[in-house]
Amino acid sequence: MISCISNPDLDWYAIKPLFISNLLEEWIETANMKKIEIIVPHGVLPAIHNVLIDLNVGGMTHYEIEGSGRVKEDPVVAATHPSESRYQPTAPEYIDRTKIEVVIKNEQVEDLISNLRDKIRGAQGGKIFIQDVLDAVDIPTYKRGEQVI
Repeated sequence: MISCISNPDLDWYAIKPLFISNLLEEWIETANMKKIEIIVPHGVLPAIHNVLIDLNVGGMTHYEIEGSGRVKEDPVVAATHPSESRYQPTAPEYIDRTKIEVVIKNEQVEDLISNLRDKIRGAQGGKIFIQDVLDAVDIPTYKRGEQVI
């Protein structure tokens, strides 16, 4: 059996199996945290870190990635063959980027997005992805939810 849940204020609906209890449904709909993924050029990491510090965000994870998308890297001029005197520009297939992941409280999302856009507006490309975080567990202390962050 399938039932339909909806929220007219947010203009969405979903189909859920009946075996999901109402208690679980309430818990899912009250996620108090968001996971933010920020993909930007390498050089803007310090600016983003400063924004996170200003907003009193507990911590972040970052790592180097490669990818392709709408923004293209400038072509690199390289010799096609040592005996030829002509140089051919070649565009790299993938662009180096930095990916930053952070979990924040729902109330901090709009401030974070606004501050990030102000700080890195001139940077070459970038994306921000936002996901609900239903729960979190701090392994050493057994804390759960917002207490973790």
